[in-house]
Amino acid sequence: MLGRAAIRLVIVVVVAVVVAVGCETSRQTSDGRPMPPTPTQPVATPTTAPVNAIALIFGPKPIELDGDGIPDRIELDAYLFARPYPQPILAPGVMVFEVYAPGTFARGERPLGEWRIGSEQLVRLADRSVFGPCFRLRLDLREIGLAPFPLPQLDLRCRFEPSDGGAAVESRGVERISMRG
Repeated sequence: MLGRAAIRLVIVVVVAVVVAVGCETSRQTSDGRPMPPTPTQPVATPTTAPVNAIALIFGPKPIELDGDGIPDRIELDAYLFARPYPQPILAPGVMVFEVYAPGTFARGERPLGEWRIGSEQLVRLADRSVFGPCFRLRLDLREIGLAPFPLPQLDLRCRFEPSDGGAAVESRGVERISMRG
């Protein structure tokens, strides 16, 4: 009896070894490429890091509010960054948005109007999107006397002035916004 039990045990062990050696586990995408590396958490931005970049993400189109058929409000999210850190941050300061007729900023002309959004108001406008913390802004042209806007487009510039007295940070280039259909 002991001999048959030992033989059965040897057979089970041999089959298990053959199955284990013969199987290979590989992870790959459906098109045969290897899987990407496991994601890692980005390094958190230190609270002392100075803001040195701004990113603006605009709503789909300006919004018409007063029934005249011409848009009156521009909606956008403003993200502040302290490069080289990849995550946006919220920082106290003033955001200044300037409106220009198309092409006039490049010629050094003065803005047609501007919004100054102070620290206290920015605190109320702080929000979180899929990209991280941001300021959710609504720039109403009526507030600065530019509604109805007479041109089919406008150029918008943004500047962040930190409340700690650090250097102001400007958005890259000019954002051209269509004010018609």
